[in-house]
Formats: sequence, C-alpha cells, structure tokens
Amino acid sequence: MNVPLLLVVAWLCLGLESGLSSSIPGQPGFVLPLAVLVALSAAPGAALWTCLVLGLCVDLLTMRMHGAGGALVAVPGPMAIGYLVAGQFVLALRGQVIRRNPLTLLALSVVGMAIAQAFACGLLTARHLAHPEFEWRPLAELGRRLLSALVTGPVALVMALVLLPLAPMFGGGGGGRRAR
Repeated sequence: MNVPLLLVVAWLCLGLESGLSSSIPGQPGFVLPLAVLVALSAAPGAALWTCLVLGLCVDLLTMRMHGAGGALVAVPGPMAIGYLVAGQFVLALRGQVIRRNPLTLLALSVVGMAIAQAFACGLLTARHLAHPEFEWRPLAELGRRLLSALVTGPVALVMALVLLPLAPMFGGGGGGRRAR
C-alpha cells in the first residue's frame, strides 16, 4: 500500500469533511468513500486498519466541548468502530462487485455509511443509557445519521472520478486473483 499517497488523500478528505460537511444539507461524509475504496483495493488487514484509523480521525474531527464546564460531547471510538464494521462489510462483498465502477463506490459508500452511522449511534445510545447527563434522542439522531448516509452517495460518485484512477496506487495485493 502506498501510505504517503493515502495520507495525502486522507488529509484532503478530512479537510473537505471538516470544511464542507456542515454547509451541505444532510452532512455528507467525504472520508468514508476513501475507506470504501481502500477496502475494495487493498489487502484485508491493511484495509481494516485503514478503516479504523480513518474512523478515529473522523471521531477526533467531530469532538467538541460543551458548555462552560468543558465536558466532551463526543468521544473517540464510535465512528472508528463503525468504519471498521463498514470496512468488513465491503471486504465481504468485494468479490461480487465491479471494483472499478463509480456506481459500486456510490452504492457501497451509502450502505457503508449507513452501517457506520447506525453502529456509532448504537454505541452512543448505550453510552447515554449508562451516563444520562447529556441530552440524547436516539431516534432523531439515527434519522439524521441515515440522512447523512444518503447524502454521501452523490459525494462518493463525484469523488469516484478522482479516487478510482488512484485505486491501483492504493492497492497492495488485495485486488488480484489468487492462483489455484
């Protein structure tokens, strides 16, 4: 896997997510299509580690302080684990899809984001049940997060125009056929 290229592209995707996500209705994800592309093209171990690290970066990006006491509203971890589960989902499907098709990246990004967001919402709901200090409405939050998954689709389609030509450089041996 070409780690320097991955770091540069991940940095750009995190910048887009930080700068544009809040200004676009539905808050689409810019990092998850990259995670899906890596899961489609890299070796399974490298793909899962990349998904975990990208999810942790998204968690750290969304952490914010709340109120005068400075208590953390978000915790690192839910999106990291959600991205890991989404990466495993893509790994399970990558033998049945056309990897170099932009519509594949679109479909797997929407479903992957829905999986990651639902998993993160479940973890945060469990945290809220254990520590009910902060207001948390699970159904409203899940609806907002699933809308984010739907809005990620068009973003993934546009990103496919840039990311798919770079896919062989992300590789690392996960995309080829095995000798029998």
